[in-house]
Amino acid sequence: MPEPQFGRGRREVSGKAAAPPLGPGPAGIKGRARSAPQLRRARAAAIRAPLAMAPLPALLALLGIALPAAAGNLEVHVSPREAILPRGASVLVNCSFSGCEQQSGWKLGLETQLLKVTLGSGSNWQLFELRGVLEDSSPMCFLTCPDGGQGTATVSITVYSFPEQVELRPLPPWQPAGQDLALRCLVVGGKPRDRLTAVLLRGQDQLSRQPVVGEPAEVTAPVRVGRADHLANFSCRTELDLRSQGLELFLNTSAARQLRTFVLPETPPQFATPGALEVGTRRRVACSLDGLFPVSEAKVHLALGDRTLNATVTYQNDSLSASAWLEVTAQEEGDRPLVCAVLLGNRSSESRRNLAVYSFPEPILTLNETEVSEGDLVMVTCEAHPGAFVTLSDAPAEPLSQKSQLLLNASAEDNGRRFSCSAALDVAGQLLYKNRTRQLTVLYGPRLDESDCPGNWTLPEGSQHTLRCQAWGNPPPQLRCHRKSDNSSLPIGSLRSIKRELAGTYLCRAVSPRGEVSREVLVTVLHDQGHMIIVIVLVVAGAIVGSAAVTAYFYNRQRKIRKYKLQKAAEALLLKSKPQLPEPAPSAQQQQQC
Repeated sequence: MPEPQFGRGRREVSGKAAAPPLGPGPAGIKGRARSAPQLRRARAAAIRAPLAMAPLPALLALLGIALPAAAGNLEVHVSPREAILPRGASVLVNCSFSGCEQQSGWKLGLETQLLKVTLGSGSNWQLFELRGVLEDSSPMCFLTCPDGGQGTATVSITVYSFPEQVELRPLPPWQPAGQDLALRCLVVGGKPRDRLTAVLLRGQDQLSRQPVVGEPAEVTAPVRVGRADHLANFSCRTELDLRSQGLELFLNTSAARQLRTFVLPETPPQFATPGALEVGTRRRVACSLDGLFPVSEAKVHLALGDRTLNATVTYQNDSLSASAWLEVTAQEEGDRPLVCAVLLGNRSSESRRNLAVYSFPEPILTLNETEVSEGDLVMVTCEAHPGAFVTLSDAPAEPLSQKSQLLLNASAEDNGRRFSCSAALDVAGQLLYKNRTRQLTVLYGPRLDESDCPGNWTLPEGSQHTLRCQAWGNPPPQLRCHRKSDNSSLPIGSLRSIKRELAGTYLCRAVSPRGEVSREVLVTVLHDQGHMIIVIVLVVAGAIVGSAAVTAYFYNRQRKIRKYKLQKAAEALLLKSKPQLPEPAPSAQQQQQC
């Protein structure tokens, strides 16, 4: 049984209070006892005063309100008038009077069933100690005067005690989310009950606050729990509120109990398994379920008939999936029950389905040759065992039968071609299929086509480009490309920056044991267009200026030649009309023009 945890409110109070002095001053409470506020102030004042020499009027003024006696001015006083103390503690009670103290023969005492000890007395007072107070009590100070006058004064003693046991009743091992949970708190002992309250807690949050009634008392409260309450701690706390009596708020807390909630959907697990399984084969059977919480706490039982399977469980979000390898034998042939059960909390969800165990050999697929040369004839045959029918890929359409054939003339396009033979068998109303494939290898010479190796590449200078030239053939041919002008290699298949030095005409040759083939490739590199325009403009401008200069030169030269010829003609005419003179030598200017 969990032990209650005892605590107090805002501060701890322990040990025993110092005993008040003997004498007519107001009495205090031993141990943990406390008086009412008015009496505490009176006690403090009395303690500060010189007790042995205190005048009687001053002491009486500190004793609280007196209860009048039966006659005259007779008064009986008691201090304290109210006291609250822990169970088993002691309290000091001072009884005093006024009115007949001058008379001899008065009798002053304290009437109580409690164990009392007289600690001291004076001319009009007596101090008593009440020990081992276990229950609430009302001791009475009484006075009898010689003249027959009588008076009484009563002190109210309230005993408080902490609960002996504060326990939250055990919670169910698992609680379905969305349902009400009855929290029950057992409280044994504790008083005064009118100051005792039980609080049911979720963590530090208060769920219910109720008075403690009965002995023992059980405080109950229904609580609607959900996913958020999974692994939450619930507890019960009692509060003994004595603050109005000048004490504290005393707290006793039970041991916490942890709650586990769960969600198991009503939908059963779903199978992800074919309805049939072939003898001798090993297949995975699987089932799954969504909407679980907490999914990691769920367990799965997967079985075929009486045989439990070794399942592997995976969790994701709020989903669960379980799978296991299953291999059936000929002894299990026929309909067998497959069971998937998910257990969470104190509940389970189960699904069942029939698994048809059957025998179904693979079809037989044959090629007369698996490696042929281009142009050879190939016969493909697909055949199933009795009871099944076959379908051969690419075969002409024909009625379903146990055997199918295909005859073809092998070409380069048939290299790597896969032929599929599919057999179908009806098992328990379900068509089951089994396939087999074979691959044909066709040997042929190298091929270098425009689509695989373009004959003309035009590339901008500075761009990043991968030159691709692919030769085909079986066996695969070796490909090399060299520039015709200087036998430089063309970088094929690598990413590089295009430079103008790459331009030229290349010869690409593909060679294999079955022959060779070649192809010319022209690579053109486009230069920067901005520079080209400037160059073209400069060239054109230079050409225009040069043409103009040449034209001006020839025009000026022809003009000077004509001028010279006219001058010579004029001189000839002059010679005919004048005597012959020695012909003058041409001038330097004429020589230069000539």
